[in-house]
Amino acid sequence: MATFNKQLVIIQCKNVGKPIGINIIKNFQASVTRFAEGTLCIIVYNSKKLSNHRYYLTKNAKSWWENLCPKIKIVTEKTIVNCIKKNLLQGRMPHDELYGNHQGVSYNDMSNVITNDGKMPHELYGDHRLGQGAKSIETNDDGRMP
Repeated sequence: MATFNKQLVIIQCKNVGKPIGINIIKNFQASVTRFAEGTLCIIVYNSKKLSNHRYYLTKNAKSWWENLCPKIKIVTEKTIVNCIKKNLLQGRMPHDELYGNHQGVSYNDMSNVITNDGKMPHELYGDHRLGQGAKSIETNDDGRMP
């Protein structure tokens, strides 16, 4: 998740060596339907890994995407920034033109996210912005949570 110009962007990254299949498209579509209309939804794929393939989507995935979820953007790691700017800059505020918008892209603004158990992130891990109640998160040697 990211925000740009106060608009939500949902991003899924795929680092696969074969064209993206229909199940990936279907699962991402199902995941993003719960977010508000106007949320920018993007699948980013690694163009280097798919450079040996003619297409980045399988035939079934392409058909599903074009007919049922064309609002989902599918881009490379090289074009994601342009995709975000192109699709969200039309929502700029008038003062941005005068003073410039220095907000940029935030990859960690989770202030409005609610977890599956209904808690806000600061309730789970403490509010790090205030320096109060911060809790450490234990991880295994490989960086995963136990």
